[in-house]
Amino acid sequence: MAPVLGLRLLDLKDLEDPQGAMGDPESLHFLGKQGFAAEFPRPPTSSAGSP
Repeated sequence: MAPVLGLRLLDLKDLEDPQGAMGDPESLHFLGKQGFAAEFPRPPTSSAGSP
């Protein structure tokens, strides 16, 4: 089941795709490094060029 809130709330279901018209399933990949949180404790609150 897809992790989209609307699919759970509205009881929607994924359609079957026997001919593969929607393509291959997608996947998510995450990368990180040791010490990232210490090096970047909080994200900036605004862009440098914002008023």
